[in-house]
Amino acid sequence: KNVQFATILGKCFIKQGDLDAAIEPYKDAVELRPKDDKLLYQLGELYIQIGRSEDAEGIYVELIQLGSPLAERFSTKLNPRP
Repeated sequence: KNVQFATILGKCFIKQGDLDAAIEPYKDAVELRPKDDKLLYQLGELYIQIGRSEDAEGIYVELIQLGSPLAERFSTKLNPRP
């Protein structure tokens, strides 16, 4: 498996409006690069957009464990202010 191919495939599904189908390629990319905070962030955004909040919270925890500066930004997406 190839990270670049997986992310391109995921982006194609997103462009087609099929966010559910985009999840698997992004999960594959994260499996190949588990410490890539940008990939985790993108996967987490997809989870939020399709209403999978528990999965999104798991991504948030992973970002925190990595010490990623993206964790704070992701937190605002996970818990938007009114």
